[in-house]
Amino acid sequence: MTYIYIIMLVVFFGYGSLLRYRAPQKIGHILGFRTAKSLQSQRNWDQANYQFGGWLQQSGVITLLLLVLLSLTPLKDASWGTWLLLIPVGLIIPAILQVNQELPD
Repeated sequence: MTYIYIIMLVVFFGYGSLLRYRAPQKIGHILGFRTAKSLQSQRNWDQANYQFGGWLQQSGVITLLLLVLLSLTPLKDASWGTWLLLIPVGLIIPAILQVNQELPD
């Protein structure tokens, strides 16, 4: 189970940092945050990638906290502990909705 958390950390921090600090400049690039609203203007595109990258980095922090919680505390013996993995994954949907709602155009 630890390997899945580590893979999630790499994805959240890696892709989140890419979007936040080195986002694709071309609107609609395959690696960017693509929604109908983010594709409307360059300003929306840049803001959406920056914000969603931040959300992914925050999900990475939550994943790291869960990894520590499940490996160093008595929760490591709990059978439902693996279900905590769904928390950071489940945060992606509200992140998409929040970023899309905050775009100006």
